[in-house]
Amino acid sequence: MNPIRGLLRDTWWLWLIFIAATIAGCLFVTVFYAIMFPVLLILIPYFAYQRYDAEGKPRKDI
Repeated sequence: MNPIRGLLRDTWWLWLIFIAATIAGCLFVTVFYAIMFPVLLILIPYFAYQRYDAEGKPRKDI
C-alpha cells in the first residue's frame, strides 16, 4: 500500500485531472468514457509499483 500512497502523494493533482476529464467526457461526449474509471483503477497500482519502493519512496534505479 505504501507505493500507492507515495504515488498519490506526488501526483494527486494529475489523477484528479484524469477523473475530471473522464466525468466531463461522460457528461458532454458519450457515456462510453465511463470505461476509463476501471482503467484508472488499474493504472494507479501499475505506476505505483513500477516507480515507488515498498516504503513509498521513489525508486533510484529508474
